[in-house]
Amino acid sequence: MLVRPTGMKRGVFVNGCAMSVKGSSEERLVVVAHNPRKQRLIVLISIFLLLSVGQLFYYLGYQSAHNIQADARIERDQLQESLHKLEQVQEKLQRETAQAKVSSQIDRQANEQVRQLVVELEQQIADQKEEIAFYKGLMAPGEKEKGLSIRGLNLDRAINGDGQVHFRLIVQQLARVHRLVKGAVSINIIGMHNAKQKTFALRDLSQQFKDEKIKLRFKYFQAIDGDLVLPEGFEAQSVEVVAQSFGKKPARVERSFDWIVQET
Repeated sequence: MLVRPTGMKRGVFVNGCAMSVKGSSEERLVVVAHNPRKQRLIVLISIFLLLSVGQLFYYLGYQSAHNIQADARIERDQLQESLHKLEQVQEKLQRETAQAKVSSQIDRQANEQVRQLVVELEQQIADQKEEIAFYKGLMAPGEKEKGLSIRGLNLDRAINGDGQVHFRLIVQQLARVHRLVKGAVSINIIGMHNAKQKTFALRDLSQQFKDEKIKLRFKYFQAIDGDLVLPEGFEAQSVEVVAQSFGKKPARVERSFDWIVQET
């Protein structure tokens, strides 16, 4: 209960503080109640809105990852079907090659053509298996497969005939839960030059790369491709690839590929 003191001017109490009111000869006290429940309600509404926005972003991220896996699964199935057809053709050609060796009616030229075709098909099958393994690892890597992986290197002769070789390298993260990977990869071409073994860094053979190490930044995989030209008199034999990731759990992976260029 508030008691109006004698001789005080009229005032208003707001949150326990007295405030004077001018323009009146009477002294009055007005009490304004403090409402903590209203403030708590505002805080709860704000928290609910923040949680709703966070849940929306989580759903969008999950949906995006699901779409990526669905596309990869479709492409994997197509590759498996293509692989099965190639294996059937390979078996047929192998039977024909065996028959050609026994039969004297097939000349050497036809036999060589069949042999070359078998070799090309075997290479295509190896490439198909490599791509299938890549997509399987992308969707569901094994328990022992974790960390960085150098999936494959493709070398193709340029159509323009100026000696250029187009290359494509895949670096992938094998994990159940994919996180952003940062790192670098270096590519060196090893061979013989003037009867001596010599190593060239990719930047020395390609105008598209200025640094010896190429930056890596990906969540699932990263494709590195470009064109290179071998020096005159240099006979390439192999390609050495070293990938290195940075962070709390750094990893280093090395892999060597034979220099096999596909003619387009």
